[in-house]
Amino acid sequence: MTEPRHLAICLPQRSHVTCHHAASLLGMGVHLGSNPGVFNQVSIIAKGSSLLPHLRCLIAEEAIEKHQATDLLWVDDDHSLPEDAVTRLLAHDLPIVGINASTRSAPVKPTARISLDENLYTDEHSHGLQRVYSLGFGVLLVRASVFLAMPKPWFRIQCDAMGRWMGEDAWFCSQARAHGFELYVDHDLTKDTAHYGLVGFHSHHAADAREET
Repeated sequence: MTEPRHLAICLPQRSHVTCHHAASLLGMGVHLGSNPGVFNQVSIIAKGSSLLPHLRCLIAEEAIEKHQATDLLWVDDDHSLPEDAVTRLLAHDLPIVGINASTRSAPVKPTARISLDENLYTDEHSHGLQRVYSLGFGVLLVRASVFLAMPKPWFRIQCDAMGRWMGEDAWFCSQARAHGFELYVDHDLTKDTAHYGLVGFHSHHAADAREET
């Protein structure tokens, strides 16, 4: 008999939710409802705060300590994902696995890294899983056992001796590696997701477009 699995869908709320994000969450809910054998229980934890490291800590604590979740699926409010994203990530049977999200402002770069100074690019030739140095929390599945093996705070922002800033997700990754956990990117799932940003249009954009017609 397999052990009960309890999924916590972790939703940090920092801005207005896009329709793409909302629609993809609805699709994921329908998919999970149609596949009741995947998880014995599903909880949704959505919280808002301007301080992202603190926000992620609060959500993780509620998921693990209050709901006794075994698996935490992180989905940021500016990401969309396919309806079967959870089952695809779960099928890898890994403690930490997620997507290689792109940044949402120019110049667009991947958020996953092969090393401290080298980005990992997902292109048409990228398939399957790849072990990484760090990755973002845009769409990420993490076992609760990873958090329980690490001391708090689980998330923080830090600047190293070289003046390089480390975001809260990179900090989590560094602590996870230090405690013996490996991190993986799913290239195929990455291609089925999107990271939405906001672009401000000004009068000169319209003038430029008129000149091009």
